[in-house]
Amino acid sequence: LVWIVTYDNPAGAVAKSVVIDKHWIFLTGAGQSAPLTARILDEQGAPLSGAITWTSSAPDQVSVDATGRLVAQRIGSAQIFAEGAGVRSPPTLVVVAQAQPGALLVTDAQILSIGPPLGLAPDEVAGVGTQFEVVLQGVTAPEPGTVVLAAENSPLAGKVVATRLDTNGVVATLAIAPLYELLADYDINW
Repeated sequence: LVWIVTYDNPAGAVAKSVVIDKHWIFLTGAGQSAPLTARILDEQGAPLSGAITWTSSAPDQVSVDATGRLVAQRIGSAQIFAEGAGVRSPPTLVVVAQAQPGALLVTDAQILSIGPPLGLAPDEVAGVGTQFEVVLQGVTAPEPGTVVLAAENSPLAGKVVATRLDTNGVVATLAIAPLYELLADYDINW
């Protein structure tokens, strides 16, 4: 399924890239939706007008309409593309999965900061068990062992090791965990 939204294009402008406003999205079940927007950019990064075409790599799992609105059809995953002026965007990765029972889903507005990995040597790579701190606002301090997942665009997933309160909100130390500990039902197949 392909949808086209049309805009005016200034004469002589050459499209260099198409950029979608979100790199990834997490939806927690069938029927959930999220909006995307895309811009056509010229060689200097200035916006151009033109037709935007939206496509999904797996419309049976995640559909996208003419306005860029995503709708989760079932547990699964998809890559969403926008195309304009003959240029295709990098994909937005969408996962539709069920979080583990009791998981804390936080919005981008609730995430004040996500810190770097704790205690790693400069040449070490973060992996399962690596800890990092996140500052959250508008949430009650989660108990150790609680799964914390970003419900929007922030790159946040882990299990709570410890929490403390500070003037900005709840500081949670999280550990990177395997998907099967974070999600109860998922099917990621890009």
